[in-house]
Amino acid sequence: MKETDETETESRLARRVRRETEKLHLARHYAAVAGLAPGMSVLDAGAGTGAMSLVYAEIVGAAGHVVALDPDAGLLAWGAAEAARRGLKLETRAVSAAAPLDPPLSIDRIFATDMLHHMEDAPRALAIWRAALGPGGRLIVVEYDKSGPGEFGPPPDHRIATDDLVRMIEAAGFRIAAVASAPDEHVLIAAEPAP
Repeated sequence: MKETDETETESRLARRVRRETEKLHLARHYAAVAGLAPGMSVLDAGAGTGAMSLVYAEIVGAAGHVVALDPDAGLLAWGAAEAARRGLKLETRAVSAAAPLDPPLSIDRIFATDMLHHMEDAPRALAIWRAALGPGGRLIVVEYDKSGPGEFGPPPDHRIATDDLVRMIEAAGFRIAAVASAPDEHVLIAAEPAP
């Protein structure tokens, strides 16, 4: 029985790695929109395998810092191993995106990609992220557009309407800087801590 469980886990990981590496063009797009640059600090909330985190780590370089959060330590282990293989700095934390950040962080950019629609306590996570943003910091929320045709991602009834996302983000103490369409039926919302 144990061998079957290990095979299923390896198969699940392989599917997840394949699916997330197919989205690397999106990570580069989001990083460009966010103005991600060498030396910055990044929090990748709901990072899964950390495939997108690795793109961010390449961009921020050795002077930067990337933290990948996900509750699944098995998925994050792949990202940590891949970072070590490539000589990239990647810190992984196997915790919920709604868990307090311990130790606390001061972050330049927070990416929350395709994950808020999975969360039961998204407002709590947004409040934690707001507190973690340093001066000039920015939150980048990317979700599947509820009005999209459903060719990519979850079916429309599992998506959050853009207006609802905006209200949720603003209620957590953010000011919306931009709302834009993004590739593959996504909407991208850039937000900054409200004064």
